[in-house]
Amino acid sequence: MHLVEGLPWYQLFNQDFNGVISSAKRGLELQPKLDGIHTNLALGYLYKEEFEEAEKIYNDYKNKVYNDSRRLFVDAFLKDFIDTKPIREKMHKPEINKKVEDIERTLKVEQKLMHKKLRT
Repeated sequence: MHLVEGLPWYQLFNQDFNGVISSAKRGLELQPKLDGIHTNLALGYLYKEEFEEAEKIYNDYKNKVYNDSRRLFVDAFLKDFIDTKPIREKMHKPEINKKVEDIERTLKVEQKLMHKKLRT
């Protein structure tokens, strides 16, 4: 993991959501080919309750593959929801949990379609 990807991830667990957004945006400026940074940016917006911005990223990338591999963004997004569950549990914000559930439902449908498409 590159520093520009790692810093926003660690900021997430410190609940520094403004820092996540700022670091992710700066990382994308410095290393635009590291498109995986978008996953951290989406989480920053999501946990800062800027749902519209978060959903835009999820929708823009849900059916894309990372620049550097055959990894699917949709897989990373869903794994991020699992990995960041402790953050949500500490926050005690039902509206964030509801939004994660809504996005997760949509992403799981997309995940099935993407995996089926890759197999053919």
